Amino acid sequence: MVSEHPYEGVSAAAAPPLPLLFFFFLLPSFLPCNFCSSSMANQMANQPINPILDPLSPYYVSPSENPSVSLVSSRLNGENYQSWSRAMLMALETKNKLEFIDGTLTRPSIHDPSFAAWKRCNNIVVSWITQSIEPSIVQSVLWMQNAKEIWDDLRERYYQGDIFQIFELLGQIHTIKQGNLSISKFFTQIKGIWQQLEEFEPIPFCTCDVKCNCALVPSMRKYRENHYVICFLRGLNDQFSSVRSQIMLLDPLPPINKVFSTLIQQERQMSLEESSYSANTSSNTNEPRQKGRNISLRNSNGSKYAAPTRTIFQGKGRNQKVCTFCHNVGHTIDTCYKKHGFPPGYQGNARNINNYVAEEDMDQTLDDSGLLGSAPDEIKQGIEHPFTDAQQQV
Repeated sequence: MVSEHPYEGVSAAAAPPLPLLFFFFLLPSFLPCNFCSSSMANQMANQPINPILDPLSPYYVSPSENPSVSLVSSRLNGENYQSWSRAMLMALETKNKLEFIDGTLTRPSIHDPSFAAWKRCNNIVVSWITQSIEPSIVQSVLWMQNAKEIWDDLRERYYQGDIFQIFELLGQIHTIKQGNLSISKFFTQIKGIWQQLEEFEPIPFCTCDVKCNCALVPSMRKYRENHYVICFLRGLNDQFSSVRSQIMLLDPLPPINKVFSTLIQQERQMSLEESSYSANTSSNTNEPRQKGRNISLRNSNGSKYAAPTRTIFQGKGRNQKVCTFCHNVGHTIDTCYKKHGFPPGYQGNARNINNYVAEEDMDQTLDDSGLLGSAPDEIKQGIEHPFTDAQQQV
C-alpha cells in the first residue's frame, strides 16, 4: 500500500524545511486572486466613463470655471464682429465647449441620461456669450435658451462677409499711411487688415484624393505676401525712402517679417542719430553770441535797408555769414538784395526779382523819428554806401 504522506520513509535531512512547505501551501491561494484582479481591471476598462468626470468630454466642467466672466477682452458692439467671433471661437475651443455652437453636439432628449449635463454646459456657454457682448445687444438674445441659436443669430445680424466689406478693406490697405505711428504700431495696424482679408478671401487648398505635385498654392501665397510687402512699404514715411528702395530692388522680395525687422533696425539707427544731433545742437546754442538789434534806415534815394549791429553764427560753419532776412548764407542783412532792392543792371533771375516783394520790418524808421542824428558813425556810413564794392560793380 502506498503511503499518503509524500515524505514518509524519507530521512529528515532529505525532507524540505517547514518554511518552504508553508510557502507551497499558500501559493495556490494567490493564483485565483491575481486572476480576479486582472479580470476586474478588464471589466473596468470596458465600462464607459461618466462624461461629467471625463476631462476630454465636452460635458466636463472644471471646478475653476466661472460663467459670469467675459472670455474676450473686447465685447461685441456690432462693428467688430470679425475679431470678436475669432476670439470667442478660440476661447470656447480651449474650454472644450466649441461643440455647443457649431452644431456638433445637439440637444439630447429629455429622457436621455446626458440631458442634465448638456443643459448645464449649454447654460454656461450662453452665459459666456452674453457676458462678451454689449448690454444694448444682450437684450435681443437674453431670452434665447440655446447657445447655438444665439451664435447663429449674432452671425446673421453682424457678419459682413460681402463685397462691400472687402471693398472697404482693400481701400484701407492701399491708402493707409504711417503718419505719426512707429514702425511696430504701423505694422500691427496694417497686419490686422490683412488678416481680415484672409478671413474673407482665403487661399483655397487642394481637396483631390490624389494630391498634385505642382507649386500652384505656394505660388499664390507668395504673390499675396508680395502684395502685402508692397502695401506696407508704400505706406511708410518719406524718411524711409532709401531703405524702401533697397528692399524693392531685391529679387525675390524678402518675407514680410524680414522687411519688418530691417525697418525696425533702420528706425532705431535714425533715432540714435537724432539724439546725437540734438545733443550737438544744444551744445552749440550755449555758445556766446553778439547781441544787438537791426535798425531800419532810409538812404538818399528813399529805399529802406537795415543797418547791422550784430552777427549771428549758425549753420555748419561757425564763421559763416547768414542773412536774418532771407535766411541765405554768404551775406548779411545789410547787403541783402531782397531786403534793399536789386541794383540797376543786375542780371539775376528776372522771375524771382519780379515776384519777390520785400516786407517792411518796422512801421516807423529812425529817419522819421529823429533818431538818425544820434546813430553811430558806422551806421551813417552804411547809409551812404549800403552795398559793397563787389555788389556795386555787378
